[in-house]
Amino acid sequence: MAKKSKSKAAEHGVDPEVAGALAQLNDVWDDIDEQGGGNFEEVPEGKYAVRIDSAKLNNSKSSGRFQCSFQLSIIDGEYKNRKLFKHDGLADEAGLGWFRTTLARLGVDWPKSAKGLPAAVGELVGSYAECTVKHKGDFINVYLNKALDSDEIETEGLEDADEVGGEEEEGFENCLGARVSCTFEDGEEYEGEVVANYEDGTVTVLFDDGDKQDLNRDDVTFLESDEEEEEEEEEEEEESDEEEADESDEEEEEESDEEEEEEEEESDEEGVELSFDDGVISEKLQAQITSLAETHEFDPDDYEDWSSLLADIGEYVGLTGKFAKPAALIAAIKKA
Repeated sequence: MAKKSKSKAAEHGVDPEVAGALAQLNDVWDDIDEQGGGNFEEVPEGKYAVRIDSAKLNNSKSSGRFQCSFQLSIIDGEYKNRKLFKHDGLADEAGLGWFRTTLARLGVDWPKSAKGLPAAVGELVGSYAECTVKHKGDFINVYLNKALDSDEIETEGLEDADEVGGEEEEGFENCLGARVSCTFEDGEEYEGEVVANYEDGTVTVLFDDGDKQDLNRDDVTFLESDEEEEEEEEEEEEESDEEEADESDEEEEEESDEEEEEEEEESDEEGVELSFDDGVISEKLQAQITSLAETHEFDPDDYEDWSSLLADIGEYVGLTGKFAKPAALIAAIKKA
């Protein structure tokens, strides 16, 4: 795999194989005549019931603008099965505002963050809507007005859409702006950002050294975002806390019969008595105490120290007696 090749984005999406085929067409180019009379009528202005065959986030191959592209099929009337195309710009706040309005009209909630936009767009695929077609010069503008109930739609004679019910190739919708790495023939690994992706399975990567390269998605490694790394670290910390709690339980079970008998003798005393202070309560144990406080509806802010909070929780669940270690009391509370 060679680096420094010219970008497909720079060549308007023409790869070497296509360029070769175009060159062969030059042999007959001057002899080509129009076929079929050119009488394919445009869809007139008006309102139409449509099926949303596809809705995809992408970068415009001509301008590079970030957008959502729709393919629609008219589902009834004289123009049944005719296709309509719509491209909503998402590159600025105004465009996003109009797109939010479109989603609301179609019954789709605006996601809590930009990361949720691909899933929101995906909800539209296969659904039905009313649209308005307007002509402006050589352009046809399509506006989605409202969602239509699928139970009221007559689909007899409606052609199947390749996109309906199909699954996007994994990683396609979410890869714009993603950090990736790739190892080239020189043996070096380079990192960069995906600035364009295409339906043929390729992506354009702007590498950190300023080079832009078109690559197959299978040839790049998608790097985890900071948010994903933080989530993994939190999961690891939770697993570590659970393991520590399990180890504490095992240690308590392995204590000598004499120590257990002493605790049983003292269990008749009212309340929980502690023979330790906050100095032996680690951050991980504090996290477990906080979790217990939430479970039993105690507010840690009401207490000046962790040991007092832990003792009150123990008494609340019915424990009595003397405890020499915070881990032992935590384990007893969990078992109560």
